[in-house]
Amino acid sequence: MSPVRIVLKEQSSRERVEVFAWRDGWSMWDVFEASGLEPYTKIYRTMDDQTEAYYFEDQMVDFHYFVVTGADVEGTVQRIRGGLPCYTRDEVLQLVKDAKEPLELARAVRIAGVAAPAEFDPDIFEILRNAMSNPDTRVRNSAAAASAFAAWRELREPLERLSADSEPRVAEIAQVVLRGLKEKNWKES
Repeated sequence: MSPVRIVLKEQSSRERVEVFAWRDGWSMWDVFEASGLEPYTKIYRTMDDQTEAYYFEDQMVDFHYFVVTGADVEGTVQRIRGGLPCYTRDEVLQLVKDAKEPLELARAVRIAGVAAPAEFDPDIFEILRNAMSNPDTRVRNSAAAASAFAAWRELREPLERLSADSEPRVAEIAQVVLRGLKEKNWKES
């Protein structure tokens, strides 16, 4: 199974995550302090030592999230969702619909990108694509950054258009994301 990302709600502090991990019998494998663009990262292993839960405090998107990988991704994801406040897909879609102001929408777009599944999701794709043509620079910035998490090939064309944005910072972020996705995720065969 592909790794799964779970975006934690704001009330899921580092301390709350640590208590949850301890109660679930996880062992702490490694810790990396935040440095530059690199997020604070804590790697846990589940009790059976077969599944890893990478906990990130990512200042670039301003969220805490898990990436779960290993033998029991589905079971570990269910335990996290049952023990910590996390965004569901439906909540993410509703956040975007309910956003009244550009900053709310920019935040909702970032959540959508970070929460995007490994498999193409047409609803999340539409959120990102629509945000890339939003008149507000902050929303377009968020869409470019969020696309790095979704990483679907279908984002190539919208990112290429955004890489020529009239706002230099938006264009720069889109170019960096596009270059990274081409090198790491979309290697041509």
